Amino acid sequence: MQVGDLIKFTHIAIPEEDDTGVITDIDEGGNNLIIWWAKTGSASSKAKAILAHPQSFEVISASR
Repeated sequence: MQVGDLIKFTHIAIPEEDDTGVITDIDEGGNNLIIWWAKTGSASSKAKAILAHPQSFEVISASR
């Protein structure tokens, strides 16, 4: 994952909470992400958490 990549969030039980965001910052170790979500605004997340839940998060490499 890198700055500029899109993240698609799919809520399995509550589809109205689905959202799309863009990674706006990543710490030096690549562990912590700042994602700007279209519906809810900015949020911090762990890269491991996103990668561990492929049923909910899809990384779309828009910046490559």
